[in-house]
Amino acid sequence: LAYVEWFTPFQGPHPDSRLYYVMRASHNRGPAVDVIPVDQILRSCHLIPRFGSHCPRAWTPQSV
Repeated sequence: LAYVEWFTPFQGPHPDSRLYYVMRASHNRGPAVDVIPVDQILRSCHLIPRFGSHCPRAWTPQSV
């Protein structure tokens, strides 16, 4: 079994990065999640977080 967090379909591309973007899907004011059999997974998707204009000063190569 696999725990799956669902996201919206691809949107974009974003005007600055030209990358397509998604958002977390929700269900009843909470995250849309399921536990599904692994054989139902068609493909994985690597997601890159959207950062703000500044990163926290406490972040270092060792702590992130």
